[in-house]
Amino acid sequence: MSDTAALVSAANKARRKGNGLKAKTRPATKANGHSNGHAAIQTNGFTKKNGFAKKQNGFFSYAATDIEDRLEARGLPKKRMRFASRQLDPGMGKAVARRTYLRKIVNAETGRERWETWEEVADRVARGNSLLAKNFKSLDKKHIEEEYKILKKHLANASMLMSGRHLQHGDETQPSRNMEVFTNCSTASASYVLFYLLMNGSGVGRAYDDDMCVVNWDNMPNVRCVISDEHPDFVWGADESVKDAEHKYGKGDGIHWFHVPDTREGWAQAVEMIEVMAYEKKYKDELLIIDFSQVREKGQPIRGMQNRPASGPKPLMNAIERLATIKGAGMSPWKQAIFVDHYLAECV
Repeated sequence: MSDTAALVSAANKARRKGNGLKAKTRPATKANGHSNGHAAIQTNGFTKKNGFAKKQNGFFSYAATDIEDRLEARGLPKKRMRFASRQLDPGMGKAVARRTYLRKIVNAETGRERWETWEEVADRVARGNSLLAKNFKSLDKKHIEEEYKILKKHLANASMLMSGRHLQHGDETQPSRNMEVFTNCSTASASYVLFYLLMNGSGVGRAYDDDMCVVNWDNMPNVRCVISDEHPDFVWGADESVKDAEHKYGKGDGIHWFHVPDTREGWAQAVEMIEVMAYEKKYKDELLIIDFSQVREKGQPIRGMQNRPASGPKPLMNAIERLATIKGAGMSPWKQAIFVDHYLAECV
């Protein structure tokens, strides 16, 4: 039972006992200033009437009737919503927070690192989301600042929470960032788009109906993944070096090279090259060499992901090498798409 409902119930019981306690409520007022006879109860800064609310002053409080005052005078409890900066649970709470969305803050004087507090998370997430209001020209700076303060108060109190993606990425750069990182659910009709959305943290669904799977992966080119022998993640005897590939395959007709950029977009472009060439059905007997030399080594920080460690190029190299085995496996396009998406999703 809500606080307001409990107060009304207590007042009714007292009145039935004949002790003189009578519940008085202010009548709700119509837009034209006339009373409609219905009781209006104010909660959280909104005047509720028939299930609706009217904002008053933008603040949160309980104060619409004199029920509370009368109950307090008789020694009965009166509860108000109290706001405080919550603390993370020292066990599972902190473990999940550090793994998922907390950032490390470096002391400029000592150089020592520490984890964010929950209050600091609330502050940056509220700031990032409130800055999105700049897209609405009718809203002024004062309104945006009020939205920020209210949002921060509720986030810090955990009376309202954002999605995990907002907790991880939300900050003052939010208005200029790709919205994919804030997307909770999405869909894709191509494997490289699905892969890109997954890397941005979005949950992705896909329809594998025959009519929706227009790529026959049997028509993909022959694919080779190579990497410079000077790359820290290069393994002698396991990886094919760029030098060996240049000597072996050259750069003539029917030989296509793609150098993977060190970005999420770059990883998706590598898959896009394969998928588009398969769709066009004219590269089946040609060779696509994908060079991963530019991809940062394993363990290096990713600035766009709060300096979390990079996986290095090996997960995508392995995924593409497994993807290449689909060619000639005798599967229908819908089944090919399932395997392709599965191999790519495993490396995210």
